[in-house]
Parts: sequence; structure tokens; C-alpha cells
Amino acid sequence: MTPEISKASFEQFVKERQYLKNVTPRTIEYYWDCFRAWERCGPDPKEFVVRMREGGARASTVNCVGRGLNAYFEWAELPYKISRLKEEERVLETWGDSDLKRFLAYKPKTKGLKRAQMCCLLLLDTGLRIG
Repeated sequence: MTPEISKASFEQFVKERQYLKNVTPRTIEYYWDCFRAWERCGPDPKEFVVRMREGGARASTVNCVGRGLNAYFEWAELPYKISRLKEEERVLETWGDSDLKRFLAYKPKTKGLKRAQMCCLLLLDTGLRIG
């Protein structure tokens, strides 16, 4: 037997999360994204994972959507769980020594460019992220 997710039941889940758990509007949007993914790829948890992966979704995407659906399954007291997939480790590309030397040698000409360079130097020196 596979889990049935009715839109009315899912709406009740989202309302409870919104008003009783005080989740953000972005989290509400995330839950609805999970519901739409389930409608496209469900109705069996294993088949859901297979269809998402066949559709080109990365393991991290499947895990993210799975967390939202698992929250619903737990709330609805359904005995289903979407297992977490092993995610590939991705290392972000960084600047090399020559790139840093070129950036540090740059002499900005306007006030706006000087400000932008100062912000970039702050990010480089401290390890802060823009986001």
C-alpha cells in the first residue's frame, strides 16, 4: 500500500505548520514545492526517488524534497519514509595565486569601483560569504 496525499490533507498540514509552528513564508512555499514534486513523481516512496533521479534531479535535491515529505508523513502518521541518499561531494572552484595577484594589483579609478574592491577584499580577508 502506498501513501495517499490528498490536497486537503496537505493543506491542513501546511496550515498547522504555518500557525502552530510559525514557519516562514519561504518554508510554506518549500512544502508546496515538495507536494508538487510528489504529484509528478509519486505515489510510491521508492518510485518517487527513482523518477526524480531519472528526471535529472541530484541526490541533494531528492534529499531536500524528501525531508519535506517525511515531515508530512510523520504528521499524517503514515508509516513511510523517503530514505536519505548519499550525496556527491562537490568542491567549489577557488581563485589561484595568479588570480589573486591580478586582483590585488588592480587600481580602481572611481569611488564606486574603490568601494567594490574594498568589499571584495573584506570577503577575501575574512572568509565571509556574500549571501
